[in-house]
Amino acid sequence: MLPTATTNAPSSNINALDKPSSSSTSSTDDNSSGITNLLKEEERYQCKDFLRLHHQDDGSTSSVVDAICRRSVCRWIFDTIDCLKMSHETAFIAITNLDRYMSVSLKARCDRRQYQLASMTSLYIAIKISDKVEVDLAILSKLSRGFYSAKDIKRCEEDMKDSLKVFTVPSPTQFIRLILDLLPLSVLSNAHVMNKISTASFHQAKLLIQDYKYVPLRRSSLAVASIVNAFKNISQSDFSIDQRVQFLKIVSDAFGMSNSSFLLLGPKKKKFSKRKGGCYDSINNRGTATTTTAAQENQLPQIPLCSEDEKSM
Repeated sequence: MLPTATTNAPSSNINALDKPSSSSTSSTDDNSSGITNLLKEEERYQCKDFLRLHHQDDGSTSSVVDAICRRSVCRWIFDTIDCLKMSHETAFIAITNLDRYMSVSLKARCDRRQYQLASMTSLYIAIKISDKVEVDLAILSKLSRGFYSAKDIKRCEEDMKDSLKVFTVPSPTQFIRLILDLLPLSVLSNAHVMNKISTASFHQAKLLIQDYKYVPLRRSSLAVASIVNAFKNISQSDFSIDQRVQFLKIVSDAFGMSNSSFLLLGPKKKKFSKRKGGCYDSINNRGTATTTTAAQENQLPQIPLCSEDEKSM
């Protein structure tokens, strides 16, 4: 079932489709062009069903990464980003690149310790790319309970660079922003409704990317599904059925698909852990990492335990 929420949307007199002006038509064309370019780029960085690949690697299952382990790591990445008060875009980049790395790294697929190390390294790289901040590797080492040193993370970073070459790849949130710009003017001009749609869409994307069964799907598909799912919480008085049909037609044209191709994807509704209060203010306005207090560092979430030998320690 899809996650749903009840909202009390303000009433409005939107009963017909917006009449497109020359400027709105030009804007739609620009956004469609942006989507087309992003789709072409996305084709080069598709994630594989890496858990299925493992069965082709060897027959052992004792330390192989599974969907539960991956979900735990994804939650840790989002929790860490929230704790650092950074953008969720960074988390999407980290998870996407981690999945790409798992698609090419036999070592990481077959060893949960290596997967943990790759997870921390992918987050480290994503923060440098997206937030222009280099996190102190000593802090990351501490989050691993000392299992991985700063040298281990740097070695893994070099291996990921050699394997992936490129880290700035399309994410669901990039597609969501471009797609939402295709909404009718009456919706785009309603800040309250737009906030509800965008918030719900990003939340849906956060749920979907943590579910392993959607890893092999294009990130653009997750974006479309996230937006369509988000419409369930929007009143028809704010966004009419006719407008939705027209919007989906515009999106389907931009993606080169039929309206019937839209699928509703969605995991069961989950409650994600929330950490209250600020826990990391060591990133100053210049975007450089400075010293943290012990109390601040202790509030950062540790990498989840994935292997049986760690659980016994």
